[in-house]
Amino acid sequence: MRDPIMKNSRKILSIALGGVMVPMGLVTTLEHVEGQEPSHPLSSVGRIGDAPSSIGDTDRITGQELLGEDVRPEIFRENTVTPPFDQSYNNSFYPASYSQGEAAGYASPTALGSPASGSMYESVVGCCPPSVTGYAAGGSKLSGLGWAEVDALLWWGPFSRTPPLAVGGPRGSLNPTTVVAGGEQAPLGGSLLPGIRANLGFWLDDSETMGIGGRFTTLLTSGTSDTFASDGAVTLGMPFFNASTGVPATYLVALDTGLNGADTGSISVSNETSFLQADAYGKFLLARTRAARADLLCGYTFVRLDNSVGVFARSVDGITGGIPDGTVETFSDQFGTKNTFHGGNLGFSTDISRGAWTFSTLSKVSLGNMQQTGTVVGTGENLQGNQGFYARNQGTQTRNVFTFLPEAGAKIRYHVTPNTMFNVGYSFLFFPDVALASGLIDTNIDINPIGVPTAPQPRFAHESFYLHGIDLGLVYSF
Repeated sequence: MRDPIMKNSRKILSIALGGVMVPMGLVTTLEHVEGQEPSHPLSSVGRIGDAPSSIGDTDRITGQELLGEDVRPEIFRENTVTPPFDQSYNNSFYPASYSQGEAAGYASPTALGSPASGSMYESVVGCCPPSVTGYAAGGSKLSGLGWAEVDALLWWGPFSRTPPLAVGGPRGSLNPTTVVAGGEQAPLGGSLLPGIRANLGFWLDDSETMGIGGRFTTLLTSGTSDTFASDGAVTLGMPFFNASTGVPATYLVALDTGLNGADTGSISVSNETSFLQADAYGKFLLARTRAARADLLCGYTFVRLDNSVGVFARSVDGITGGIPDGTVETFSDQFGTKNTFHGGNLGFSTDISRGAWTFSTLSKVSLGNMQQTGTVVGTGENLQGNQGFYARNQGTQTRNVFTFLPEAGAKIRYHVTPNTMFNVGYSFLFFPDVALASGLIDTNIDINPIGVPTAPQPRFAHESFYLHGIDLGLVYSF
């Protein structure tokens, strides 16, 4: 009885296994129909390394991963290289070593400028962090957001275009023709005009895109004076055109007539120029690269330019006859002008750096009103009515002129410390319409007038003027 029972049990087990295997074969057939590789019937059964929870499986998601953490062992993590950038300022990237300066090998993007094409900053958004490098006078890389600059000026101006004011000749000459002061033969002025210029400003933002500043320029000494004296051995006089006779003439200050004695005397001629300029300006970044920058300048300009010419003559009579011996005659002529300018300025500054060297340029123009005043004063003790000799057209004249004042300059700077630079440069200033003392002088004189003198007439000429020279200075940032 046991054998039939066992036989029947085996049949039942075979039927059961066949019922299980048929569906599995059907599944395998369907997988093959769908174009997939056929699987082993037991492929769905868990094998070592096949479960979703196996070590290193990237499909496994845990709560820690949802929070942004990678809980896999380090050897299974992606091999990514962390760039040397932090994102801690205004969501902008910049070198992690920035706060330690350039010691770690990453130059400050603000100090070097905007990202250059192909540089490691090119693809970084917002590469400019708060700056720790100020640009003195507009771009030289310094440590700090403020700058103070002082320049010693070695400038020159043009010669004064006065007519001849003093002439000389040989002993006994009644018509000396050698010009010793004034005219083209012996022009006044043209000497060195030393001065000083100070520039102070600071940036309003850490990125150095907007700043304000002020500049002050003045000439320290700017006058010349020449004195010519004679005991009669050399004839000395003041030339003029005699409007009464219509011919040139000379008022003789010193003359030796031989047996009849000699007049002795002297003539002094002076020329003075004073200049003062004050600027208040704003500075705005136009463009910046790794080694250069350009800025827009705009603001207010004040200029004061004064010029004067003086002629002083003294003659002691020593010729017998006519005027009593020992009679002293003096003449004092003063011609002076004042030019006062108020206006706005607009210009550009550029800076190009390479290593410790920086080349800077400045070009700007000021537009505004120039008030011009001319004054003529003549005094003396003489036989001509106790008046000046040339300055007989006494009085004051004033006019207003709309004009422009261009200015240009260039400097080479050298860094001696992180916040100090020495510089040498050149400056040029031009004044196309000013009043100068030379434009007030009229050498036409009605020496023996009948009634009201017809000459000299009041003069108030329009002239031009310029200043140019060398700048030697120091820049300090703070």
